[in-house]
Amino acid sequence: MENKKEILILGGSGYLGKEFSSFIGKDKALQTYFKNKLQGGIFFDLKKNSVKEILKLYPQIKYIILGAGIFDFNRISLNLSQSFFYNVDCMKRIVNEIDKIGIKFIFLSSESVFDGKKGGYVETDSTNPTFEYAKQKDFIEKYILSNAKNFLIIRLSKVYDLNMLGNKLIGNWYRKLKNNDDIWCANDNIFSPIHLLDACRSINDLINKDASGIFHLSSLKSYNRKDMLKMLLSRYLLKHDYKGKIKYKSLNEFQGAENQPLNTSLLPKKLKKTINFCPRNIEEWINKFDIK
Repeated sequence: MENKKEILILGGSGYLGKEFSSFIGKDKALQTYFKNKLQGGIFFDLKKNSVKEILKLYPQIKYIILGAGIFDFNRISLNLSQSFFYNVDCMKRIVNEIDKIGIKFIFLSSESVFDGKKGGYVETDSTNPTFEYAKQKDFIEKYILSNAKNFLIIRLSKVYDLNMLGNKLIGNWYRKLKNNDDIWCANDNIFSPIHLLDACRSINDLINKDASGIFHLSSLKSYNRKDMLKMLLSRYLLKHDYKGKIKYKSLNEFQGAENQPLNTSLLPKKLKKTINFCPRNIEEWINKFDIK
């Protein structure tokens, strides 16, 4: 049977990598993994493995998504040298290798490259990262812009889903509501959350357009984290009582978030001009949430 795999996803066992692979179809996606083994996937160690070796087996690959690395903020802060090695040194080596081959690559960056002082960021705004994860993303962005020729950089806002068993924003809150646990929530953290399905659709559309340069991928509206929790609580109270308490404080008062930016809302105007981009806002998704 003809091999149809066209998109190599480095970090294909991660949250976005797995969903994107399912979205475009397993016959089209080739996923790599490191710790979390994937059926049909290829083991890939950023430290020593070569993209060139994979392309020998799959010469029809047209695009490579760079989604591998260390992304847990706590793990990064506890081991700065290890995270810098994988997220910067190893990623530079991969970028150089792919650029030499000539295949277009897609680097998944973050809203966090901005300092959060103004919000409403566009692609041409200056970056000014305030904590280590963001500094590493920004380092690679600048390295790509200075050294690579055929690339797409996607700055993602916070990605969420409606998986009640998941560990993302909505699922975490839902479990605490269900257990009547107290919830601490930031009251000054503003961003433009994008649903996982809308993120996958937009990345695929950009690839199909063979887009290049930097794009912001977010919802069309920005929200305060406090208001998002209130939306979910209102829907939850239609079916259940909640006996816990909701308490608020600044994002920077949370342990581990002392230096994180407060307002990283993005404006995806460039994206909207390039693809047919009509994501649902978070109110619409929460109204679809299956409250049990």
